[in-house]
Amino acid sequence: METPAEAMTHLLAFGRKKLRAMSSRSYRVVSPSTNTSSAPLNSVVEFKIPGNQMAAFLDNNSCYFKFNVKNNKAGQTFDFEGKCGAYGLIKKFEILTAGQTIDTIDEYGVLFCAMADTDSSSIYGNNNGKYLYGTSDKAKSGEVNGLSRVTGQGERVVCLPLVLNSLANSRKYIPLFSRDSIVLRLTLNDIVSAGITAADSGTLNTEVVLDQPELVYNVVELSADAFQAVSASVDNVFQIVSDTYRHTSSNVDATASQTHIANLGFAFSSLNRVIICQRQTSLLARENPVLGNRCVRGLQQANLLLNGASIPERPIKISDSCATALAETLVADRSLVAYDSLSRIGETADSLLGGYNVQTPNGADNDRVGSFVLQIDTESMRSESDDPGIYAGVSTIGSVLQAQLEYGAASNVAVKLDFFAQYTQLLTLDMNASQTFIASV
Repeated sequence: METPAEAMTHLLAFGRKKLRAMSSRSYRVVSPSTNTSSAPLNSVVEFKIPGNQMAAFLDNNSCYFKFNVKNNKAGQTFDFEGKCGAYGLIKKFEILTAGQTIDTIDEYGVLFCAMADTDSSSIYGNNNGKYLYGTSDKAKSGEVNGLSRVTGQGERVVCLPLVLNSLANSRKYIPLFSRDSIVLRLTLNDIVSAGITAADSGTLNTEVVLDQPELVYNVVELSADAFQAVSASVDNVFQIVSDTYRHTSSNVDATASQTHIANLGFAFSSLNRVIICQRQTSLLARENPVLGNRCVRGLQQANLLLNGASIPERPIKISDSCATALAETLVADRSLVAYDSLSRIGETADSLLGGYNVQTPNGADNDRVGSFVLQIDTESMRSESDDPGIYAGVSTIGSVLQAQLEYGAASNVAVKLDFFAQYTQLLTLDMNASQTFIASV
């Protein structure tokens, strides 16, 4: 047997050193909206990233939306929700190019709140998030003038980093030399869901306006020789594998002791997880945190059905503490054993009124906001953050996918169910053929 060579610490590896990057330049682009200079709530804002930029790439981790949020209602405040801030303004997020839709994510603010609860902290919400887009360490609203609150006839500039979509989740730069532009389309929420206003405020959609909407991003441009080297290494075919999301919904009435089966309709070759949120229907009102107040509602058992087969094999049992639900959520989130992981699911001061395991939180104040969310893992093999990593989600193409939820006799209220599928898709830009992006799910 050959004796293995002795290893040495990297502190003595003087031969390994940082290398100079290939010849390139980076420049900042500020792109105004292509369809409006002032967008009221319940309207659409579009941005266009031009194509045909040879040897140019979008730095997807340096993109953000910039708006000046104006509240034109005299004497009435407009508050951002504490969990999502100005992301609550967005109802639907879409990415389009070459006549096809790459991403379409409905109830985007609900998804952001759920992910913020499990993947961020109230410390972030009260620091970077507060100044960028109006979040808070409070679950309902921070109510800080000029930051998490826009006063009557006041305004507040917000910056929303590009997150939770296939471009943002890519681990590679996005080629900008396609023959068609990339269009980012934001459909805005109405006044009931976009933020928090007084029940008797009478604030209209037209009175809260996103003024001067802009998309700010970095472009990395390679030299001719550097681009030729990159292009030749992939035979002029650029492929990007990244995760994105899709939404569907269902409604549960106030009947006690019922089993609800929702047809999800998700058809993907690699479905990685399903995120389930429950929001009490009667509390979907302008004075409440509509997007971030989630309830347990007597849920006792949950699982997915793929052609009748249960995922997981044994349904998830949910106790009063919701410990099993949280454990399964952290498994799907790949953070079960991440003891340095931060979340904000238990940030309320009174755990009997708000937090992760409260049955019907009423959202009346910061201590009465619920944060229950259930994620069901559908990947067969775990992958860490190594590059390029693997994807091993279950295929649901040509199959019937359902969610089966069993409710008990207590806490009987009507709820809206939001289901989000996280799945892996392939974006291909073949410069030898169509020279436009093609999405494969």
